[in-house]
Amino acid sequence: MSQSYNSIKPNVIDDEMLQKAVEEQWPEDIGRLAKSEGIDLKNVTELQLGFRNILQIDNLWQFENLTKLQLDNNIIEKIEALESLVHLVWLDLSFNNIEVIEGLDTLVKLQDLSLYNNRISKIEHMDTLQELQIFSIGKNNLTALEDVVYLRRFKKLRTLNLTGNPFCEEEQYVLFVVAHIPDLVYLDFKRVSDTTRELAVSKYHYLIDPLEHEEAQALAQLEEKLAKQKELEYHKRAFVEYLNGSFLFDSLYAEDTEAAKLAYLPGVDDLLQAYRKDFVSVCENLFNYGLKEYEKREAEVSEFYEGLHEVLTANQQEGSKIILDFENQNKERLDEIHHATSYNIAESKRAEYNEDILQLSETLMTLEIQTADQLEVRFKHIPVKPPIQDARGLFFCCCTPLHSSPLHKEGRTTLPVSLMFCLNVGLSLLRVDLGGVRPWTLIRCNKFLFLTAERGISLTCIQADSQSFRERGVEVVQSFHRTEYRSLCMVWDMHLGF
Repeated sequence: MSQSYNSIKPNVIDDEMLQKAVEEQWPEDIGRLAKSEGIDLKNVTELQLGFRNILQIDNLWQFENLTKLQLDNNIIEKIEALESLVHLVWLDLSFNNIEVIEGLDTLVKLQDLSLYNNRISKIEHMDTLQELQIFSIGKNNLTALEDVVYLRRFKKLRTLNLTGNPFCEEEQYVLFVVAHIPDLVYLDFKRVSDTTRELAVSKYHYLIDPLEHEEAQALAQLEEKLAKQKELEYHKRAFVEYLNGSFLFDSLYAEDTEAAKLAYLPGVDDLLQAYRKDFVSVCENLFNYGLKEYEKREAEVSEFYEGLHEVLTANQQEGSKIILDFENQNKERLDEIHHATSYNIAESKRAEYNEDILQLSETLMTLEIQTADQLEVRFKHIPVKPPIQDARGLFFCCCTPLHSSPLHKEGRTTLPVSLMFCLNVGLSLLRVDLGGVRPWTLIRCNKFLFLTAERGISLTCIQADSQSFRERGVEVVQSFHRTEYRSLCMVWDMHLGF
């Protein structure tokens, strides 16, 4: 079935072998020229490395645009080092000593794969080969007919060769394969007849129906997952991902061990639930606002590019017309220069022609300047800052009144959960020292910053230390710290920026 290298000297794929292989597959004259001038392996699309006693696949990363690779009739034991051959369409690994199908994940364009005459005992690890149309895995060690079910995932598979495997001796082999791969056209070098197809469906419908149901469910789940991913990507572009629900609050609260302890105190659980409700409401409002502004921004960008295309197209058309008119008008002058009866006449005509060329250059330059002016006017209508800046970074962090809580001691109000303020700016991380207390932290979440304060920080610290933020370019316009206010509001002037 396969070869042994006990009596054969194994070879490795080195530069010399590759150079020789490339030269051999070209015509003799081109091969000599390539040999003398050198070969850029990036331009090679086909490579034949059969019958060379190769033991290990290696050194093929240089063939970036390879579409066809022959490695048949060697002594290869493992499929490897093919990751960079992403354009491969045709791969022949027949007549080797391969035992496991692997190393094919990146070959997503592969259409024709031959693993004929190897030592493979299971069909696996081929999920990414969705373009596969022809597959030959005859004369291997496939014993379980159920392995054929794996091939149902290849919707474009039309030609299959399984002949020579142990399971081919089973009586219902052909009907089983045809039933499970209904779009198969050729099996073991023979065309699948309509009669065979009908018999296969009739005999194995009790197996196929549940399979199709499971596949339909899996497809529906996949489509749902892809739809969610698409939606999430859209939300990320709008900088509002995970704000349409309780994800943000839950993820922050899940890591808050202190808040979990506080929940056992009388009345605190109700406060936390109210806080969560208000927090989620704020997130959803911000989410809706962000999406609305993103859609407006997208419409503005689309309108701009449409206008840009119109301006450039008009410029090109006008320039082409000016050049065409120039050629038509000066065709006679060129003829006069060519047929001038004297040198002086030719020089005179040539001077006039040069003057026309200069005038043409000035006309085209004027047109270019006009286009630049039109584009400049359009650029001025593009907002310098993202539309979401209109919100001026306003974010409400809702806190239940705590003056009646046992946590209210000695005139100080302590937050049961982390206090957060959202800033529409672009820092990554900033530790703010408020003087004598544990620091606040600005944590970047995409386009937003969350200012968190650990529990135990008095609300009065916010007003007392607002200078710390002014020094960093953020002005606290207004702040409230009285416990009778249900909502603690801070308005940040975003025009100062960072």
